Amino acid sequence: SRHPSSSSSFARCPNPACGVAIEKVPPRRNPDGDLELVAERIPGTARWMSREALEHRACKLFRCGACGTDFCGDCDAMPYHVGFASCAAAAAAAAPRCRYCRERITPGASALDFYYFGGAGGDEESAPGDPDGDGDRDGGGWGNDATLAPAGKSGDMSVRELRRACGAADTSWCVDKKELREVFRVAGGVCRAGECQSRLKGSCTKTLSCGHPCGGVRGEATCLPCLRCAPPGDAGWTRKGKSRPRMTADDPCAICYVDPLGAAPAILLGCGHVVHVQCAIDKIRAGWPGPAISFNHLRCPLCGASGREAEEVGSRQFPVMRHGSLDEEIQPVLALRDAVMRRGRRRLLAEGNVAELQPGGEWEGRP
Repeated sequence: SRHPSSSSSFARCPNPACGVAIEKVPPRRNPDGDLELVAERIPGTARWMSREALEHRACKLFRCGACGTDFCGDCDAMPYHVGFASCAAAAAAAAPRCRYCRERITPGASALDFYYFGGAGGDEESAPGDPDGDGDRDGGGWGNDATLAPAGKSGDMSVRELRRACGAADTSWCVDKKELREVFRVAGGVCRAGECQSRLKGSCTKTLSCGHPCGGVRGEATCLPCLRCAPPGDAGWTRKGKSRPRMTADDPCAICYVDPLGAAPAILLGCGHVVHVQCAIDKIRAGWPGPAISFNHLRCPLCGASGREAEEVGSRQFPVMRHGSLDEEIQPVLALRDAVMRRGRRRLLAEGNVAELQPGGEWEGRP
């Protein structure tokens, strides 16, 4: 048998290249019948292993003499899950995390149930799958095409099945099946929660050259630079000859200060800073903070600059958060600013303060 029962006197090495049968030798016990255990710390941490974890390791840890593989005699996990008192606890800790909320993806809580767990809580036709089975939704190495087959089924999925499995994720940019698989893998890292699915719907679904999913917004012509890694020697972004420190996925959004940048679709402003696109839109819609009309809420919250072009005129010169996805929200506010500027100039003309508006005057180029 490939997977002998726990009552069997033999275990088989789960390494596909080996498969050697290993005799299960009972662990040594003292005269009182208790296991001889020595307190140890979990490797790589300062935490001590519980007695239950020590007993599980003493009874279930096997090492193949032929290939040197350490594995669990109950669940065949390679390498053995040191520090866990049961296979279920180890499996729960190894479950992939949602890209946005960082919650574990477990049976019944994800749109991926059919592909992760063989139909434990999902829908064969609508649920995306685990692309590589390694539980890592943050890094590259998404696996090969063979891993796209759902649990319990053989073969690859058709284009129709892939589009259905991608759900609300953006597939409009895909022109071939390979690109659909990229979207499938990105959608595979998001749980069923309504807020997370809403964020997926507004996210870019392309995979960057480094292997990480793009953290930008849907429909962008140019992807947001990776927030999880930086090319060697790259200290940050440069705009208009000025260098900006590279912002990472773990940095908080400078508008909401609640979620990290990687927890929602983000945009790179003209000044080089990164914020959540929805936070920027909410900030613009909220308007000026007091009874007096002002327009500073349109500025970048970190530097107040915009990265505008030199040839822009009128209110387009005002330093606003500059990004294509914000134009629809900003244009009406800039139109209001133009109206305020015109009325202010008329007021100045009526009061005779024209000299102040001339070149070199105190208010040149200002309302």
